[in-house]
Amino acid sequence: MGAPPQGLVFEDPFLAARQPDRPALVGGKESLDAAGRTPWLEPRNMAELIDRLKDKGFSG
Repeated sequence: MGAPPQGLVFEDPFLAARQPDRPALVGGKESLDAAGRTPWLEPRNMAELIDRLKDKGFSG
């Protein structure tokens, strides 16, 4: 089962730092760099993204 881009929501740590009293979420159709530099754009491929998420404790 897959999720369309509209069903994805990411937390942006740079947006969270700038607005600590508001949710720091961006939707799957928004630009991930809307709040400035973001770690979501650092992985160069899906394998690197998966490794990064596993390093942070996510499993799938």
